[in-house]
Parts: sequence; structure tokens; C-alpha cells
Amino acid sequence: MSDLAAVLSRDEVADRLERKWYDDELLAWAEATLVRAPDDQRALAIAGRCWSARCEVERADELYRRAAALGSGLATRKAQEMRQRIELRADVEQRLLADLDGLLAEVEAARAQERDLAFQVEARWVLAELDRSPGSLAALGGALRRATEHYAASRVFAESVALDGNVATNAATFTGIAALQRALGDTDAAERQYLAVLAAHPRDRYATEGLAAVHLDRIERNGSERALAAVRPLIARLPRDSKALRRWWALRATP
Repeated sequence: MSDLAAVLSRDEVADRLERKWYDDELLAWAEATLVRAPDDQRALAIAGRCWSARCEVERADELYRRAAALGSGLATRKAQEMRQRIELRADVEQRLLADLDGLLAEVEAARAQERDLAFQVEARWVLAELDRSPGSLAALGGALRRATEHYAASRVFAESVALDGNVATNAATFTGIAALQRALGDTDAAERQYLAVLAAHPRDRYATEGLAAVHLDRIERNGSERALAAVRPLIARLPRDSKALRRWWALRATP
């Protein structure tokens, strides 16, 4: 292999590269030559051609630029061609990644919509079941579970429903039901439910925050003056880590 350059004429090398650009033997000779003689223009040109044919354009670009620095006009043109190929590939990759990001966003949006529809179906069943059988422990437990999953609540409605038959006075149960009603867009029903809980448990934090959230929903939707007046005393009772309180300050900061 070390005698390859002497054995093959310039035309024979060109002929071999024309027929088989990624000629393994020629590439091996060129790389071995460059170890001994890094400025061998012929080896640089052959290695550049072989690497370019293998689509290793960064390696080909490096070799052609080295040859160009030694005064090869052909290598200068080839280096420019490699640079264009590198830029084109980067552009194509960027567009493909953007398309992929768009597709992934569409898939995630479809999954979110599917989850939301499934939630609505189950939540409506829970509320319908409670209409038919107000004391149904299964429906009450389902109401809390679905509300908690939907809101990722920090409290798994901490009292969690004491399934001891005394469900009519359990604030967590009805706070959960109100949360379902609000999630389904029935703010009037949610408001009535929260008010009922607060009538029995005036200091219930979660009913207070839920009722404040109902009013904030209305303010965001249509700037309701009634909701604005109703939410102020509730805001004053909320702790600093309240989500509703953060929403209130964000609304106040909005022009």
C-alpha cells in the first residue's frame, strides 16, 4: 500500500475515484501518507474526495482547507463546496427538528384533550350519580379522587372523606364536588357549593380558595364588577402560598 502513489498515475487515481469514490485502499493510503507528510497535497485531495463521498463533510472540509492553505485552487473550491454542504445539512436538520417539535406539540395537545375529555366524562358521571344518590360513598370518593387528580392538589382533600356515613357534613367532600363543577365550567353551581361549605365551616381554607377562584374566573372572563367586589374579602383571608392569591396579584398587575 505504501507504493500505491508510485504505482498509480494521476489519471489512474482519478479513474478509480470516478468509479468508486469511497475507495478504501486509496483512503487508507492517503491517511497513512498524511501521518508521515501532513502537507502532501495529493494525499489531502484524495482523502478529501473519499471522505466527501462518505458524506463525512466536516472531515473533508478540514482536509480541503489544509490543501487550500498550501495554494491549491481546486481545494479552495472544494472547501467552499464542503462548507455549503455543512450549512445546508444544518439548515435541513434545524427545519426537521422544528417540524418534529411541532408534531410532538400536536401529539401532546391531542393527549391533553383526550385526558380532559375523559375527566369530563367521569366527572359528569360522578355528579349525576350524586344527584341520584346523594349518600353514595363510591361517587363521593370518586368526586374527591377526580378533583384531586385534575388539580394536582397539594392536599388530597386532606380530610379525604371520612367514609363513616356522616358524609353530609364532610367539608372536603363538598369542596371536591365544587371543584369538579368549576372544572366543568358550571361556576354558578360551584359557587353555591362553596358557599354551603363556608356556611357550615367559615374558616375552611380550601372552600375559601375555591370560591375566590370562581370569582377570579369571572373577572378574567368579563371583568365582572360583582365578582371583583365579592373576591376582595376572600383574598384578605387567604394565606401567602395560595394559588388564588397569586392569580389576584397577577390580575392587579395587568393593565
